[in-house]
Amino acid sequence: MDNPFTTDAVYLRIEPLLNEQGQWEGDLDMVTLIPSAFRMPTIDEYFNVTEMPTIAAACISLSNEDPEIFAKLQEHLEELQLEPSQEKDAAVVGRKGNVVAVDFGNSEPDLGESQ
Repeated sequence: MDNPFTTDAVYLRIEPLLNEQGQWEGDLDMVTLIPSAFRMPTIDEYFNVTEMPTIAAACISLSNEDPEIFAKLQEHLEELQLEPSQEKDAAVVGRKGNVVAVDFGNSEPDLGESQ
């Protein structure tokens, strides 16, 4: 398997902390990993991008502490998950020779016929 980590990205490592019995009780160790070769065009862009994992980690911590924040994040995630599935399934709506017209739910089929 290829290495999924590159030097042109920053990472948030989330490690579950296990108790003495090897069981997870909900605590996490979150660390931002920035490859030494990571570069951005400006120092401001560098700090904006490298701060993103810290913000994500803070969201995780805050959502565990505040039920309202957790509910808002859950609602937002549900909305994100619904977006792709709102598209209709593709359906074959016509054939002309070796040309197949497929309706993706967003336009009229075009079989290449002149009008």
